[in-house]
Amino acid sequence: QSVNSNSFINNNTVVTTTNTPTNRYPVWNPLGKGTTVALSNGNTKATGTSSWTTNNVISTLPLPQTGKWYWESYVGTATGTMGNSHGICNSSYKPSDGGVDANTWVIITNASQTDMYLNATHIVGSLASDPPSVGDILRVAWDADNNNLYLGLGNDWMKSNGATGGNPSAGTNPSAAGLAADTYYPFAAQYNTNSTEYFEEADWTYSAPTGYIALNTTNLAAATTRTASDTNKYFQT
Repeated sequence: QSVNSNSFINNNTVVTTTNTPTNRYPVWNPLGKGTTVALSNGNTKATGTSSWTTNNVISTLPLPQTGKWYWESYVGTATGTMGNSHGICNSSYKPSDGGVDANTWVIITNASQTDMYLNATHIVGSLASDPPSVGDILRVAWDADNNNLYLGLGNDWMKSNGATGGNPSAGTNPSAAGLAADTYYPFAAQYNTNSTEYFEEADWTYSAPTGYIALNTTNLAAATTRTASDTNKYFQT
């Protein structure tokens, strides 16, 4: 409260965030994007024009090489000639590469259906939730312990043949299995559309699959830091 009667008045619901100075979530990297994709909303929203090769972007944080990681994406446009591509890319990917090219593994929606491009191989989808619509949620689950990727739309997780039936909680029927050991990043590409990435748990529409957690600096440190069982050995002389 201000002693000068200049207090703020809350007209909405107060939301507590876990995104703090000591626990950072990824956003889209302005230094790792194509030349025409526009970032907004704290670099969580990406808006693209009519090009696959200049409207892509990677995240500021890489995915750890252990653990299980989950995030979502809100579909902002689902009409006309458009494409909304989300998934992961490896360390060989460059911002000048395309949104469905080699070194990316993505789920992609257009105005009529939802498919996958797995390292440039087109897999036609057959989801019950097709065609996609504004407000639909694309889902990504990365099992770094087994290098398996699960891609989904709404309640449907896609198997490697494009059909429904993937199950990241059970570890069965991944969209892409046994990817090569590498450093992977959350990735998106927009063609005449926009989307907003939900890395923070408070923004998720769906519960994360069993055993999967959000990508943030706290969880990343827990997945990569190793503690000696006997710390006294570091102080023996």
